[in-house]
Amino acid sequence: MQQIPYELLQQISSSLLPRYQCRFALASKFHYKYLYTPLLAWHALKHPIEIPKHKYTQYKRGILSVIQANKKIVLYEHVKWSNITSFNLTTCEIHELDSNDEFMPMDLDNMICLFRDHKRTRILDGCYRYMHKDCIKSYFDNKSPLLRLPISIIYKIFQMLDKPSRKSMKQTGYYMRWLVSY
Repeated sequence: MQQIPYELLQQISSSLLPRYQCRFALASKFHYKYLYTPLLAWHALKHPIEIPKHKYTQYKRGILSVIQANKKIVLYEHVKWSNITSFNLTTCEIHELDSNDEFMPMDLDNMICLFRDHKRTRILDGCYRYMHKDCIKSYFDNKSPLLRLPISIIYKIFQMLDKPSRKSMKQTGYYMRWLVSY
């Protein structure tokens, strides 16, 4: 691309949409001043391209990675003995990357297990902008100090309560409703 004359690059660039003209100009370092017009400068200020944000962490079972770009947030989980699984937290869908299956809807049980398994990693802190409201509710329900207890202890506490207290404990969130219904 560096050997092509800038007149030809301008012809190619003029047939692209402004967003792709900006990308094309950024890819051509030598001819940048000829491709990046004042109109493109205005368009870049008016409609900036979002820079993807990425976080990853290792935990005892595998690796977690979060990518936030193009108005969606995706959590990738690679467990040592399993395939890579992607959780689209914007549309609440699950997909096994190594299989040809389509996206499966993420139900309440899947969300609760996902956030309960990874509550200590804190990888999703600050990544709420494009998360689905059900995912956000489930994520914050799991951050409750009561819910950090093991499930067997929560169930024993629930059994010791009187009927009105049990009812109010169930209404604290759908994670608690899911726990005490079993």
